[in-house]
Amino acid sequence: LTLHFSNASLAPLLALLPARGQVALPSSGSLSGTVVLHGPLNRPATLLAQVDLTTLEVAYPDLTLADNGPIQLQYGGGVLTFQRLRLRGTGTNLSVRGRAGLGTPSDLTFSGTLNMALLEKISPTNFAGAAGTAVVDGQLSGTLGAPDVIGSLTVRNGELSTRNLPEPIHDLNGTVRLANNRVFL
Repeated sequence: LTLHFSNASLAPLLALLPARGQVALPSSGSLSGTVVLHGPLNRPATLLAQVDLTTLEVAYPDLTLADNGPIQLQYGGGVLTFQRLRLRGTGTNLSVRGRAGLGTPSDLTFSGTLNMALLEKISPTNFAGAAGTAVVDGQLSGTLGAPDVIGSLTVRNGELSTRNLPEPIHDLNGTVRLANNRVFL
């Protein structure tokens, strides 16, 4: 089965996702590209997929993320392989490569800059506000249930407001090192 789409709205796909407070869903978006599926659709575990996106845009009310070149993904045997994924947006230029296993070990590398406002989108139950830029460089291994992140995160001109702290943190600058599920300041 081969699907081709051009400037397709993400709204119908976003409507299928369960409403959860753990991740803020984008308000809109669009994509163009091709998806090729091999295998019986009634047995998802045996499906193989190749995804080639020529454009991707995901919009939140206060920021937008888009592709920075073609996006290439493969799926098979419970493993999602990021052959090429580069995202850009205000304060963001991120590259991800490797594989994420569903029940099998992952091996992802990531590097670039992130707009810290994305923290509110990734974890709205923990972060009430965030601003600034973080330079990230690292590797994610382990399983989704027991991930291990190794790398560094350097914050520039950051502001952070969490649901657990009575006051926000201003003028946040510094480097955090991550290793063996520990944070080193």
